[in-house]
Amino acid sequence: MAPITFENRSGETSAVEPAWLPGEPAPPPVPAPAVNPILDLRPSWLRGDNTFDVDLEVRMHPLTLRFDDKDLEREFGDEYFARTLSQVRLALVLGFALYTGYGFVDYWLAREQVAWIWAIRYLVVGPTVLACLWFSYKPRFRQYRELALSVVVIVATLGVVGMTSIIPQPISSLYDVGFFMVLVYAFTLVRLPVPYALAIAAFNLVVYPVSTVLVHETPPAVVASNFFFLLGMVILGFFSNYSMGRYSRSHFLQKRLISLRTEELERKNSELILKNHLLAESRAENVRTARRTEQIFSALSEALPGHVLDEKYRIGVKIGSGGFGTVYKGEHILLHHPVAIKVFRPAVGREGVDSMERFRLEGISACRVNHPNAVTVLDFDVSAGSLAYLVMELLEGYSLAQQLRADVKLSQMRATEIACCVCDALTQAHGAGIVHRDIKPSNVFLHGAEQTVKVIDFGIAKLTDDSQAPDAQTTTLSGMFLGTPAYMAPERVFNQPYDGRADVYSVGVMIYEMVAGRLPFERTTGGHVALMRMHAMEKPIALTKVVPDAHPKLEVAVMSAMRREPEERPTAAQLGSMLRELLVEYRGPSRNRRASDQFRA
Repeated sequence: MAPITFENRSGETSAVEPAWLPGEPAPPPVPAPAVNPILDLRPSWLRGDNTFDVDLEVRMHPLTLRFDDKDLEREFGDEYFARTLSQVRLALVLGFALYTGYGFVDYWLAREQVAWIWAIRYLVVGPTVLACLWFSYKPRFRQYRELALSVVVIVATLGVVGMTSIIPQPISSLYDVGFFMVLVYAFTLVRLPVPYALAIAAFNLVVYPVSTVLVHETPPAVVASNFFFLLGMVILGFFSNYSMGRYSRSHFLQKRLISLRTEELERKNSELILKNHLLAESRAENVRTARRTEQIFSALSEALPGHVLDEKYRIGVKIGSGGFGTVYKGEHILLHHPVAIKVFRPAVGREGVDSMERFRLEGISACRVNHPNAVTVLDFDVSAGSLAYLVMELLEGYSLAQQLRADVKLSQMRATEIACCVCDALTQAHGAGIVHRDIKPSNVFLHGAEQTVKVIDFGIAKLTDDSQAPDAQTTTLSGMFLGTPAYMAPERVFNQPYDGRADVYSVGVMIYEMVAGRLPFERTTGGHVALMRMHAMEKPIALTKVVPDAHPKLEVAVMSAMRREPEERPTAAQLGSMLRELLVEYRGPSRNRRASDQFRA
């Protein structure tokens, strides 16, 4: 046998030996392909994770506000130093300006002691402030910042003590205000840490009463009043300093957490980009594999006629093809009986395993639906050459979809007759625990000269939980809706549990289409998603508004079958009874019995 050839995307012609065709020797075992790292991605990694992996669990000392994590404390110190350095320098400049600028007040209040006072201002305190300002530009200032600023504040405090000691009462009491200014300066402007600020506050609280009582001999009442006033300033300054320090540290932690989570998001974003890239490559590889498989299967479909399957069935001409296989006219060799042979189309990757299981269930499902209005399945197997096939009775005629394309719509009586037969077949299937899941005109066949109604393609039938079939499990194709959106029940759109009443919904849509010549829901934009949303969220247009002369009972049957809630729909048997009563009114009892027997034949 000559090899089957096909042309690939690059234009090169490749040969495929059809050694797996029936009647040919089996090919040698093909070694398993190497694991593709793109296709072997772990599902857990591909799913991703939207939760944050990083978090900060840090405790601060209730008084000093220091972090218990030394590394984090060091990092905060560096950040805080860099952020407040310009503010500290500005505070030093402002402190120097205030301390030296009050010299004209000295000349006005204490002209006789002005020389000693100016010596304190301009020869001691002022140069100390300038020295600290100069030191702030040195690298070592980061290490000794708190100590240097504390020295400046203490020198300023002692300067106030010195000036009040030189100036006699009552003028010296005016200079006591300097103590309050020094406290405000220490707690707020130079932003000393809480321990250093508290130490300077305690120093002021000790120095003030000692200096006023021992040096100035100030009345105890005045000292006590000023002391408590100074104490109040210390408390206010402490809480102000404490609040600012706590805010700074909390703000730092928030920034640190945001930074860490930003880094994590960037990392996850990079991983996501990589995943998308790998998935794109995987999809491209699947597309290439599917195209090669499709080319091989197309070539095989043309080569199969004339071959024999398992020494039982001779394959004849191709009579149709679908998404899951190709149908041929065939013959049983021993019985010389004409049959239809459906050859299973191979799928790619994991879907290949699912599709093989789907094919197995198609045979189980179809064999269990033994009804005159359902296509008869005679055999199903996998040939020695790994070719899966299904043998059915050979139908002669055309589908309901073909008749609707030719006639647009049917009479109400004819539509009711067809729907009755479909309901009878579904009643038997549902009783066996089988849901068809794809009732539509193209799956309803009008067989023979008498146009016997046959429900075909149980290939996507679902064996429900109450199924009696051994080893029969519910299966579905990964990531895919099985069914046709235009006829799909709302519960299936929402991927909710369903039963035979999902088929009843599809029958209602089909009756509507047969009588009205159009679907109850027709999309203009949005594709299948918009159509499924209409089925799930909207009510269909009343049948009498589209077909004014529609029989009221027919409208009741159709609209009840298309109710959104499955519990409100009739079963297939109940819908069949409703339609059969309607046939009685259409034709009378005697004609109805004769016509019913005709369409069940």
